[in-house]
Amino acid sequence: CRTQGYLPPSFIRRPILRPSANSSNEITRPMFVVLDEAAEQSIFQTLERGISPNVGEAVLLADLSAVLHQDELAITINRQGDSPQYLPHTPGQPLNCYAVLVSRDEDPSTNTVRGLPADTPFLLIAGDRTSEDPRENPLRAFLYSPESPTAIECGIEVVRLETDLFSRVKGIFDNRALADKVVCVVGMGSGGGIAALELAKAGVGNFSLIDFDRLKAHNISRHVCGLADVGRFKTRAVRDRILQHNPMASVQCHEVDITEDDDLLYSVVSESDLVIVATDTELSRYLINEACLASGTPAVYGGVYERAFAGEVIRVIPGNAGCYACVRQGMAGTMRNISSDQVVDYTDDTGFQAEPGLGLDVSFIALIHAKVALLTLLRDVETSLEDINADMIIWTNAARPEDGELFEQPMARTFVRVVKNENCPSCGPGSDIIIGQTESGS
Repeated sequence: CRTQGYLPPSFIRRPILRPSANSSNEITRPMFVVLDEAAEQSIFQTLERGISPNVGEAVLLADLSAVLHQDELAITINRQGDSPQYLPHTPGQPLNCYAVLVSRDEDPSTNTVRGLPADTPFLLIAGDRTSEDPRENPLRAFLYSPESPTAIECGIEVVRLETDLFSRVKGIFDNRALADKVVCVVGMGSGGGIAALELAKAGVGNFSLIDFDRLKAHNISRHVCGLADVGRFKTRAVRDRILQHNPMASVQCHEVDITEDDDLLYSVVSESDLVIVATDTELSRYLINEACLASGTPAVYGGVYERAFAGEVIRVIPGNAGCYACVRQGMAGTMRNISSDQVVDYTDDTGFQAEPGLGLDVSFIALIHAKVALLTLLRDVETSLEDINADMIIWTNAARPEDGELFEQPMARTFVRVVKNENCPSCGPGSDIIIGQTESGS
C-alpha cells in the first residue's frame, strides 16, 4: 500500500502498536477508522458541550460504539443501535471510544491524557483545542493497547453521502436531477442486476424491481450478487447491492410473474420514468411493450444471443419511431439464423445452463444496456454525455459471419434505426392502444 501512495506519510513515521509476542491480538500495521456523518456530529457535540475547559481529560463517548476489525485493519464507529448498512459488518472486537481536546501538534498518550483505561484496548478521538470551533480542523484517531503506552494514529474516513457519494460524476451531469427519477427493472438476472446497479451508482433514486425467481448457484458466475445470496429472491439480493452504493435510494421489490399480473405491470410502468426490460421470454417483452406504449413510458430492452456471442439493446420511446414489436418484425430478415426466442435474459435462466457464455461477454451487453438507459433518463438534463442517434445497438463479442453481415467482426457494434411498421399490431393504426394513455385515459 505504501508504494501505491495509499497511506499518508504520518502513517509511516508514527510508532505502531506492537503488543507482546504472546498476545493473540497483535497489531503491527496501520489502522483505518470509518464513521458516518451522524457519528462525527456526535463527537463534535461532545467536544463542544463541556470538555473544552478540561483540556487533556478524556470523555467516554457512551452513545457511540466502535468495533475493531483486525483482519481488515479497520475500525468502524457508529451510534449505539444504529449501524449503517454501508459500514463493514465483519465480526470484530468491541472497543470503548473516548474523546479529548489537545493541541494540533500534540500526540495524546496515556501519560498526558487523564481518564483513560489502563487494562483494555480503546480508541481515542482527538479534537483541536487551539481552535474556537473544533469543527474547523478534522478529527484524529488513536488506537491504544494495554501492552504499549504508545498509540498508533489511524487514518479517518467520514462517509459523507451528500457531498462525496457522487462526487466523481460531477461535471458530467447533476446527479440530483436523477434523485427523483423512478426506474422499473423487469428481470433481475445478470443483465438486469448490472443495469440496476449502474443506474444506482449514477444517482437514480427510486427503483421498482420485478422478478419471481431466486438466485441459484449456476447464476453466480454472471451475476452481480454472490454465493452468500444463493436462495434469496433476486430482487432483494440486488436491492441490497443497490443500497450499498446508494443508501439514499428507495427500492420496491415485487416477486411476481408480470405475465400473470396485468394490474401490477400497468401500475408500476405508469409510475416509472423508464422501464429496463431484461426478461427471458418474448411474451413478457410484448406485454411490457404494450404497457409502456399505453402509458407513454420509455423502455430499454436488452439481451444476449446464444453463448453470449453477441447481444442487442433496443430503446423504445412511445410515439418516436417504432416499438419493440416493430423491431422484431423489421430485424427478422436481417439476422438470418437468430430467432427472437434466442434473445434471452443474458443466459441466466436454468433452462440455459448447457449454453456456456462468459460473464464478461454478458457484461458488455449489460453495460451498454445501462448506458442507453442513463442517456434516456438524461434527455431533459444538462449533460456532457452525447445521446446516440439510433434506436438499437447490436454488439458482437465473437464473429459469426454465417449469421449475417452484422456479425462478421468481433468486438464490433452496429447502430440501427427502427422504422415504424404501419401494420404493427402494437403501435400501428389497427392497434387498440392509444400511445400515452392507459385504459382509464390517464
